[in-house]
Amino acid sequence: MGYSIFSTAGCMRCSIVKSYMQEHRIEYREFDFKTDGKEEFNAFYRKNRSSIYRGDEGVEFPLLYDGAQVVQGVGVIIAFFENNGLLGGAVSRSELSHGWVSGLDLSLAGGPLSDSFVDVVTFLKVSGLNVQIGTDGHHSSLLQRLVDKSCIDRLVFNIWGPVVLYEAICGIPIDEPDLAQSLSIAQTCPEYQIHLPLKTFKRDGGASDIITPEEAGLTAAFIEQATGKKTHPFYLKNSMSAEDQEMLGSINLFKYRTACRRYMVKTEILKDE
Repeated sequence: MGYSIFSTAGCMRCSIVKSYMQEHRIEYREFDFKTDGKEEFNAFYRKNRSSIYRGDEGVEFPLLYDGAQVVQGVGVIIAFFENNGLLGGAVSRSELSHGWVSGLDLSLAGGPLSDSFVDVVTFLKVSGLNVQIGTDGHHSSLLQRLVDKSCIDRLVFNIWGPVVLYEAICGIPIDEPDLAQSLSIAQTCPEYQIHLPLKTFKRDGGASDIITPEEAGLTAAFIEQATGKKTHPFYLKNSMSAEDQEMLGSINLFKYRTACRRYMVKTEILKDE
């Protein structure tokens, strides 16, 4: 199988991908968008425009093409080669730039994916990128592995609500000790934030709802109990879609903040970016 890499001069992420492929003896042809590969890239872009992400700063490089599919972004490309490309949603497109990489969700990387996920994260870290990891409290042992390897520069911890509602909200139940251990480990990261996203879920009986201020307070209380600390950087975020917002009406985030501040004294409302 022949691989093509579309890169741009001076791109650190392109260099990281090429270094990975060279270390693993994966052959490729490179087309530099700014030099002798401009023509080839323009033709490639016209043919595959719908599969290529283009943000405010232009096309995200590098891009990998295997003759059938486009793989874009440093983390996604490296994950493509790990574990026969089966890392799935555990590695997605990075929302960060300028020396940072995100899109790395260890909550989706348990079991047989753990080793490959660690390999991807470790390679990104030792290659010089600052690494942001996402978690929701599952797989505390995997989080500890990454902390022990000093692979995490920033941890974003989404806690969905009380343990009993986890399965209803995010689709996967969680063991209370696993969540508590993950919270305890989180505070050892160089930088971390704990978010409580307010999103809709189905209550028993099938009615759509979001957690109440009281349930948010119970979530904050659990964090205090698990860590023995009331001063974590804790944020509330309205994560409802416009459709759900219209169905359920507006929510008073200040009531949620008041309920949480009894246990997490630094609770703030996360503003939309």
